[in-house]
Amino acid sequence: ESEVTLADVLMFWTGAEAIPPGGFPLRPTLAFYSQDQGNRLPSSSTCGLYLWVPRGCSGVDDFLKMMTFVLKNTYGFGKL
Repeated sequence: ESEVTLADVLMFWTGAEAIPPGGFPLRPTLAFYSQDQGNRLPSSSTCGLYLWVPRGCSGVDDFLKMMTFVLKNTYGFGKL
C-alpha cells in the first residue's frame, strides 16, 4: 500500500488525470538513468510523455521514498 495513487503517477508522467478516451498522442515511455552523477530525483516530460527513473537504487524502500517524494511534492497542473 502507498499514499500514491495511479492518478498521481499519471499526472506526473503525462499531465493528465486519466487516460484520454482516444489514448495519448504519443506512447508513454519509461526511461532509466544511472545515479553516477549524484542522487538525482525521478523526473518527467509531460510533452514527450517520458518518465525517467533511477537505475541502481540502494533498495526498493529508497526507490519508493524517492518516487513518493516527487509525486507528492511536484507543483503544477492545478497543484498549488
